[in-house]
Amino acid sequence: MIKRRHMALVQRDLAAFPSVVLLGPRFFYRTRSGAELDLLLLLPGQERWAIEVQRSSAPRVPRGFRIATTDVSAAEKFIVYAGTETYPLGDGITAVPLPALMERPIAKG
Repeated sequence: MIKRRHMALVQRDLAAFPSVVLLGPRFFYRTRSGAELDLLLLLPGQERWAIEVQRSSAPRVPRGFRIATTDVSAAEKFIVYAGTETYPLGDGITAVPLPALMERPIAKG
């Protein structure tokens, strides 16, 4: 229940940011085997951003997130966490605070 409420707040914040309004559909993604993305954003030009939300100040990359990002061919992969710094976690995955994610430029298809 807490995770669902947390995700609702993240989606609300993303929707409120002007450039994010142009993103288009937002989805939760889960396979039968349990690999999941908290948020899959479909951008103009069919670019996909995969997002995992964690309350921790020390983000980690779940195995299921790696699998799911491959399944959906995610162009950008983010772990949104409670810290203040943006840094790489390897395999093209970036740890990022929500405000910094909201400031990222979005390619216009």
